[in-house]
Amino acid sequence: MALPEVPNWLLVVLLILTLFPFLPQLYRIFSRKDSSGISAYYVFFNLISATEQFTIAFFLNMNTHKRCDFFVHDPATAGDWINLAQLGLVWILWLMLFIVYLYFPSDCRSGSKPFIVVAYAVFSLVSIVPIFYDYLAPPTDDSCGDWGPEFCRNMIEGMFYYLHLVIINKGIPVLLIVALFLQARQMLLRPEARALSRIGLAAQAVVFAIVAVSWTMRVKVPNDSTGKRSWYDEIGWVVVDNVIFAVAQGLLLCISWRRTATRISKVEEGEREPLVRG
Repeated sequence: MALPEVPNWLLVVLLILTLFPFLPQLYRIFSRKDSSGISAYYVFFNLISATEQFTIAFFLNMNTHKRCDFFVHDPATAGDWINLAQLGLVWILWLMLFIVYLYFPSDCRSGSKPFIVVAYAVFSLVSIVPIFYDYLAPPTDDSCGDWGPEFCRNMIEGMFYYLHLVIINKGIPVLLIVALFLQARQMLLRPEARALSRIGLAAQAVVFAIVAVSWTMRVKVPNDSTGKRSWYDEIGWVVVDNVIFAVAQGLLLCISWRRTATRISKVEEGEREPLVRG
């Protein structure tokens, strides 16, 4: 039984709601003028995830030459473009957080920032850059020689599809889980830093949990989907990635609260101890 599609007005509401959970974190870094306490790879891996999701969505939406029979409709509907805007907004917000993190001083290991900058530049060369270039400068007769633009485009699309939906996209959930553990470790080592905004974490956990559920009803389900693997490869990846991110933010919020409660308890015990001895 097919699930009803999410109405466009609700998609717009979710798009707007996606913006606000990132603002408290950006404000916190700007107000402190310091990004200490945030793991460089927590930001980097989440940016990779957002970039990959937007890359695939852009590829499927803009691939008007030969539309796939999943994720986007043929022709594309208003909902498909809102979905693309949703993933594009998340990518832009993580990119902003990435830039702000790099700009302000932090306690990350020496060399971490240059490494993630170079690593993201390399990843962009196989993700964002190709899809923008292909959209702005599609293959022509002159660039394809005897093969022709039809053959060139089919070959390029096939390689890009295989690279991202079959290879890279499989590793994104792993990166999100690793990002969670690295940031949790950072918070446990430096509980006094309180680098992550609790309001932001709570809002991200709630909003992205709702968004994750909505993804099961906002994209075109493949007609020939026959198993879990097909569901994940074609539409399930965006659901899984959003679920993992929402759960991760919720766990980080719990860690933040727990460490603060423990610290307050130790302070209170220290204040009572002289009175007991007296």
